[in-house]
Amino acid sequence: MRELISSLQQAIKQNTLDSRRINDAIGQLQALGHKAYDAHKFPALPANTAEFSGDIGDTPQNLAEALLWKMGKWNTYKIFVENFNDLDREVSSDGGVVFSAFARYLRDPDAPIYDQHAMRAIWALGSLDATEEEKCRKFLFTGSGGWRQTGTGDNDASCYRLFVKHVNAICDTNQVTHAALDKLLMPLGQALKARTGDANISDRQAFVELCWPS
Repeated sequence: MRELISSLQQAIKQNTLDSRRINDAIGQLQALGHKAYDAHKFPALPANTAEFSGDIGDTPQNLAEALLWKMGKWNTYKIFVENFNDLDREVSSDGGVVFSAFARYLRDPDAPIYDQHAMRAIWALGSLDATEEEKCRKFLFTGSGGWRQTGTGDNDASCYRLFVKHVNAICDTNQVTHAALDKLLMPLGQALKARTGDANISDRQAFVELCWPS
């Protein structure tokens, strides 16, 4: 795993990351026993997501909305629709920053898909400065250095902004699209979390040693 992370870091620094290298990396993750991007769980979205209807009533009007209601996500869904409909609204923690960012992506496919796994992977691969790393630490780790179950804290929206910054930098200086990079970030972030479960050291220390060995 260390060799894979190091090779991806070097490819990004040398501006040589491309779709072939990403596919190779996904294959290496699978060889190490980790899942690749799950196309059955996350089938490709259509190209016209910006044309999805943003209409919503006071109560569920179709089967999908009824399922969200049953799952206790009706209010979350209403905020999600508000974020989708308002092109000028910034991605924020209102309704959850991950859902807010996804609503932005549906309207603008050039906006990256964001969650804690993707943020973990970008931290490992990108060149974050000390201030950015501290924001990521608070977002992804508990005070004792364990992984949070979900990203949280006061830095969730600011972490999204720095995530966009580093994703754009990678795509702009390498031969890779947002869509191709996204297929690497989720499984890589999941693998990083799985690889840092050593009981003898904290998850944070294991993450640092895995990505930046001394």
